[in-house]
Amino acid sequence: MGPPARALPPKPAVSTQVNRLKSISAHYLRKQFPAHVRKYLWDNQFWWPS
Repeated sequence: MGPPARALPPKPAVSTQVNRLKSISAHYLRKQFPAHVRKYLWDNQFWWPS
């Protein structure tokens, strides 16, 4: 066997990936459940920015 493989850091930062996930999930939830989601929004934001 050869030497162990080295773990490379992800190209986009983890915070960037999390923000994309939050943006996409908010988009789909607003699209599927607009009236229900509107009741629970804070300042018209689904997620707080991170």
